[in-house]
Amino acid sequence: MSTVKMILRWIRRIISFRKIRWPFIEGYLTDIVEVFHEARNLYFEDVLPKLTTKMSYDEVDKILQSEIPANVEVGALLMDDSYYIPSKALFEAVDRTGVQKFLEYRKDVFDCDDFAWAFKAYASEAFLLNSVGFVVGKVRMPNGEEGLHAWNIALVEEHGKTVVYTVEPQTDVYSKGLFTTIDGWEYQPMLIIM
Repeated sequence: MSTVKMILRWIRRIISFRKIRWPFIEGYLTDIVEVFHEARNLYFEDVLPKLTTKMSYDEVDKILQSEIPANVEVGALLMDDSYYIPSKALFEAVDRTGVQKFLEYRKDVFDCDDFAWAFKAYASEAFLLNSVGFVVGKVRMPNGEEGLHAWNIALVEEHGKTVVYTVEPQTDVYSKGLFTTIDGWEYQPMLIIM
């Protein structure tokens, strides 16, 4: 069944919603899921290639290595053969609609690492982008204290060049660069998983 026919069928059912009983709602939900999957497939096949640049494992590794100072060791575990690098506008849409806005910090139970995994998973699942990485490293806080922390990075196409952004999923703030400062916190990555 074509997407248009499915949507029209769904709209007709919604119009007659008051006439049906609750057991029939399952049919509506099934149709909604089918429409969602069809739209997602169209997005992957038609829209995503226009909003992203496809890069190889080696190209992504080279970009990440170029961000790491010579005297610093950072492990990078790249999990895919190729990566979809979003435009800045698409990256901002991912960040603006991120699942982290609906999550609540809970010490030791749902803290920095959980926010970072959730944001990475959201970018992959909702937008089919695998260019958001999970990072573990040290942060130096404004008061001078240091501690371990987890956050994200994102590769983004900006003005014809791929750049790295550090993303703090707990505060919904991002900054250009792998080694960067956000709100007085200095980020020093030790391991990147992408």
